[in-house]
Amino acid sequence: FFYSAKFAKFTTAALAVLALVVVAVLLLAGFSFYGVVSPGAGGVAIDPHTLLGNPHVVSISGPGVRLRDGIFFPGQAGGPTIVLAHGLRSQSSALLTLAAAFQDNSYNVLVFDFSGHGGVKGDTTLGYRETRELLAAVDAVAQRDDVDPQRIGIWGHDMGAYAALAAAASDPRIRAVAVDSVYD
Repeated sequence: FFYSAKFAKFTTAALAVLALVVVAVLLLAGFSFYGVVSPGAGGVAIDPHTLLGNPHVVSISGPGVRLRDGIFFPGQAGGPTIVLAHGLRSQSSALLTLAAAFQDNSYNVLVFDFSGHGGVKGDTTLGYRETRELLAAVDAVAQRDDVDPQRIGIWGHDMGAYAALAAAASDPRIRAVAVDSVYD
């Protein structure tokens, strides 16, 4: 093996370039990861008083769940309830047309925002903490006297679909689950 000052300089330069490439890749990965887990709250604020369907504000909280408001659209008294769970980088306002369609068919409907979405501060955990938030929403709606707490369904999209499946596995009150584009 031939060792010289020229080879040492070349090796040092190659290692320096490799180190810069590794640092650049790690920075890019860090910024990308931060962009995923911090989708940026501050979407459209929903004023329930401006919505059709006689909506009511419901407070949602629980262990490890930051207090937030949901919007409950009453359907048939004592009828089944559907909790709508939005996806990553979305918010409850995107589900209002779906909520209206369910309510028109006599379902009670609850929409709310996960942490880091809509007007709720925080970061997302891509479904892990969102499952607890969804279970807190189910608890909040089950405590209402105008719904049947044993007839609750969840409709979820993307991250909300993941949370819906995880929540349904742990809560026997959830009798129906509809998911769209769930990830593993």
